Amino acid sequence: MVILAVTLVATGLAAGWDIRTGRVPNAITFSAIVLGFILNSYYLGVPGFVSAFTGTLVGAMLLLIPFLLGGMGAGDVKILAAVGALNGARFTFSTFLYGAVVGGIIGLVLTLARRKMRPVLTGLFVALTGSGIDYSPCILLDTGYGSEPLVSSRVMERDVCGSDREPRAGAFRKASGTPRPVRISGFMQPSGIKMPYAVAIFAGTLAAYLLR
Repeated sequence: MVILAVTLVATGLAAGWDIRTGRVPNAITFSAIVLGFILNSYYLGVPGFVSAFTGTLVGAMLLLIPFLLGGMGAGDVKILAAVGALNGARFTFSTFLYGAVVGGIIGLVLTLARRKMRPVLTGLFVALTGSGIDYSPCILLDTGYGSEPLVSSRVMERDVCGSDREPRAGAFRKASGTPRPVRISGFMQPSGIKMPYAVAIFAGTLAAYLLR
């Protein structure tokens, strides 16, 4: 019961922190890993220590490739490693599988939500930039869905660019004299669609406990 409580508290805190700040603090992940080694060694001795070690290794390795590809943060890897330290390798693998299902659902919902928001963002963009200010050259905002820009219609290209030429990436800010392009770093690009994967790990942990 102690290990279960520690696991749920750690993954729950990680999920809440990830939603709020977009990251998972080391204070949560490393504390949970250390507690996993201590508790398992206390209850089971050497076999418990080995279980915590293999669980940590499996948890880290399962998300290592997605992390190296930029699909998630280091905190997500470490919180799954913490689940492994507390519960062992087999439980961690189950958590990973259930979490992958939940993560896929979250990603789909976020993608659909962003697509529905595009007309709203487009209208807001036009309202903010259509006040008679001559923005030149034109504006292209990447929405994170392939190469299709937020403001992509030929009407907007003619109105903003003054021609049918290809828009240049960037945005503009007011300055003394002629407005000039200012690069927006990571604005709604593919990596900018932040999915709080710690939430998926928390849900996967709950599912693994309930279905084992």
